Amino acid sequence: MGVGVGGAAIEVLHPLLELTHAYIIRRGIELDAPLHLTWSCYRGNDVPCGDCDSCVLRAKGFAEANVTDPAL
Repeated sequence: MGVGVGGAAIEVLHPLLELTHAYIIRRGIELDAPLHLTWSCYRGNDVPCGDCDSCVLRAKGFAEANVTDPAL
């Protein structure tokens, strides 16, 4: 646990860090998450570019989950 401003204790949680992209996608589908509204393209446009590292990782996760990416 770290110390924040004014000596207050802070804790950083990262529950998804150890999970695969495919698992997260499958879990999102199970929970009816609006995956069609999500992407993290580095180019910041209204639609994902499909070429940057973030888009490539997302595509890999959807491919491994055997699911079509609804954002494309």
